[in-house]
Amino acid sequence: FIPFESAEFTITTISNNETFTIWNHGMNAKIDWGDGNGFINDPNTGSPYASTTPQFTYATQGTYTIKIMEAAGETFNGFRFGWGHQYKNRSGWRVQSLVSWGTSPVTNFSQAFDRSINLTTIPVDANGHAATPSFSSATSMDNVFTQTGLTTVDMRNWDPSLAPSVTNIANMFGNTAGFAGNGLDQWDVSNITNMTGFVGGNTANTVFNA
Repeated sequence: FIPFESAEFTITTISNNETFTIWNHGMNAKIDWGDGNGFINDPNTGSPYASTTPQFTYATQGTYTIKIMEAAGETFNGFRFGWGHQYKNRSGWRVQSLVSWGTSPVTNFSQAFDRSINLTTIPVDANGHAATPSFSSATSMDNVFTQTGLTTVDMRNWDPSLAPSVTNIANMFGNTAGFAGNGLDQWDVSNITNMTGFVGGNTANTVFNA
């Protein structure tokens, strides 16, 4: 039995009345936007958010902790901040840390934090290794941490062989310049067909060559 846990992350807005978008692969969940009002339904529908681009406007510049999913039964299919970047939406740039992936199975990691340049912290387990989200049913892991601020975190638990349907890890850590590649030498990539730019541009990487 795995206790329920919300997906949780922190952002820092840079101006008053700034609108933040949670770009994602689909959800059916309430959101706590970190403004002190707790979990809420989508004010446009009166039901849990069921949008790939839910938005909230923060009256005051500051740092906020956002939670997705108030209870078991709600779903969240994964972040996709890289997609927002394509539309010149800088919400991904506001992300500072990921506190929890949540316990809802993530079906798609594609572009999760692509170009979230200020993301420096992700959850770790008791051994200090990057915690494994519920990803056995995931279909893609391309561009997950492209151009983020990750450095020495050990990624051994993210072995893609644990997600049998994943064949694409292209640019997963591409241009994450300070990422050392710790734990990648423990991976089984025999099922992977696309590793283009997997760790390309990572000058600190001395562990994995691809």
